[in-house]
Amino acid sequence: MNLEERVDCLIRAWNIRDEEERNELIKKSCTPEAVFINPSGITLGADKHLEEIKNFCIANPGAHVSHGKPTEHHAYARWWWSTLLNKDEAPVTGEDFAELDSSGLFKKIVSFWGPAAHE
Repeated sequence: MNLEERVDCLIRAWNIRDEEERNELIKKSCTPEAVFINPSGITLGADKHLEEIKNFCIANPGAHVSHGKPTEHHAYARWWWSTLLNKDEAPVTGEDFAELDSSGLFKKIVSFWGPAAHE
């Protein structure tokens, strides 16, 4: 699986309401011990991250997350993302930076909310 496919699995997990399918997408993209860091806190482990995604989906049933084309060098990657919570609000945007393990799975993802630094 290439980087773009892996990012697509990770982002699609936020759009899937079926927990079993969501679990498979995270397994395809992240190590079990992956660390997820964003402005609201730090989550240790893919299972805990799945709980966060589940809670997000319950709280925001109509939300949709999309992403841009990822770039990579030296086992690090980045991509922008956009989350439309509902049709009446502007999307929430941000940029993720990830560290990859030797097989290409995400072992750490650091998320920044808001416009990219170059905007």
